[in-house]
Amino acid sequence: MKKFSLITGLLLITFKIISAQLPLPSVHPMYNKADYPFFHGVAAGDSRDNGFVIWTKITPDTLVDSVKVFYCVSLSYSPHDLVEMGRIYAKKHNNYTIKAYISGLKPYTKYHYWFRVCPQPGIHGTPGKCYTSTKGTIETTPAHNQMISHLTLIAFTGSNYNAGYFNAYCAAAADTTVDFALHTGDYIYEYANKQYGNNPQRNLLPRHELLSYNDYSTRYWLYRMDTCLKKAHQAFGWYTIWDDHEVANDSWKGGARNHQPGEGSYSARRHNAFTAYYDWMPIRPNHDTEIYRSVDMGKLARLILLDTRHHGRDYQLKNPWDTSKTMLGQDQLKWFFDQLLKAQKDSVKWIIVTQQLLFAPLIIFHDTLNHDSWDMYPLEREKILRFIFRHHINNVVFIGGDFHTSWANELYLNAYKFHSRRRDTMVSMEFVTPAVTSPAAGPLETFVFRLYSKVSPRKHYIRYVDLHHKGYMKMTVYPDQVIVQWIFVNTIKRPCSKAKVYKTFIYKGLHSKTTR
Repeated sequence: MKKFSLITGLLLITFKIISAQLPLPSVHPMYNKADYPFFHGVAAGDSRDNGFVIWTKITPDTLVDSVKVFYCVSLSYSPHDLVEMGRIYAKKHNNYTIKAYISGLKPYTKYHYWFRVCPQPGIHGTPGKCYTSTKGTIETTPAHNQMISHLTLIAFTGSNYNAGYFNAYCAAAADTTVDFALHTGDYIYEYANKQYGNNPQRNLLPRHELLSYNDYSTRYWLYRMDTCLKKAHQAFGWYTIWDDHEVANDSWKGGARNHQPGEGSYSARRHNAFTAYYDWMPIRPNHDTEIYRSVDMGKLARLILLDTRHHGRDYQLKNPWDTSKTMLGQDQLKWFFDQLLKAQKDSVKWIIVTQQLLFAPLIIFHDTLNHDSWDMYPLEREKILRFIFRHHINNVVFIGGDFHTSWANELYLNAYKFHSRRRDTMVSMEFVTPAVTSPAAGPLETFVFRLYSKVSPRKHYIRYVDLHHKGYMKMTVYPDQVIVQWIFVNTIKRPCSKAKVYKTFIYKGLHSKTTR
């Protein structure tokens, strides 16, 4: 009985330390001693043609104000090919997470990076013995006027730790053809343990719903300990955008459905969530909620990342036909239109618009199935489609997430009238990535909806749908076509990296108005 009480007491102390976001000792059961003090691995992202962001976290043995860390960037795994090295400090107030902003590099080049830390206050060891992190890989983007043969992107969404194992990340990390990863949001979930998922081996920390900065930071601490997620971050560079669960379910600019009375100020909660996000993600700093941005992939593509969640979105249940209702906000919408016109002027082959939601309509029996989607903002969606159509921008592809399901949808000028859904009014295609683990429907629902989309003339725009498999989406962009593959894992109930391509879709674009 005394032994049991001692173990229980130690576990309670450990959980309290985690919840308080204090640095954990290297004997914590989730840690591999060989990784000390870089237990969370490395990550990189937000590539440009001359550089990128590299990230890691230090876990010191005792509370200190800062830890000195060295970083190295090389053309190979060898230190003899170093192109940059520097020094940075991991600070206590950022939970010892650090980012280095690398510049002055060559375009369209693969680099390797790692971090080193030597004994000092907070880091044990003997003088002269330094510790080295795992080595990560990332590419710079092509130069502005450079045409490359192809570009391979993968897209993730809905990574719910409580729901199952992140096998999709392991499968993707093993794919050596990937250039960059996109995460369309819901990288973490804010719920309490077993509120949205109940895999007994995947319990959450903290166990309560997230509200404070320490709460959100602890949840990232847990996620970034996941082996598969560490492998995926190590294997290639990421571009990330947030959705609602990085703050709270069904967020909009002024609140969230999962922010209840008694939980304090929503603006304070959102600030806490955003601060933790920027601490833990390999992303460049931005002003408050301005996470939307664009990236050139040479002459082959321009990647546009939108914020359909926190920047300008009005309350979801506000009258959908209110002409003042907005999803993006007027400033972001204008920026988006400017980016489309600039990409057209620059003659890029493809414009890839990455955003968080299902863009196509999903109206069944005159009812909106998802009140958190673009269907609640139909006028702004039509404004976007009309802008693309009117300016003859024939090479736009939308990537979506959030819905935990896989889709290929044709996008037309009028989302609701079948007689307007003619080939000459087609504007674009949308491809939606499945969830990594988050729940959706089952095989029967997938069969029924596939059948319904074929027999209903109003649903002919749905070219592919799968409502239950988990995994990720792979998009290979060529000058003359885009090949999209949905890759599903065998299971999320236990660790298993087996995955296979379930569906391939080839899109050649809309080359002229007369051939629409």
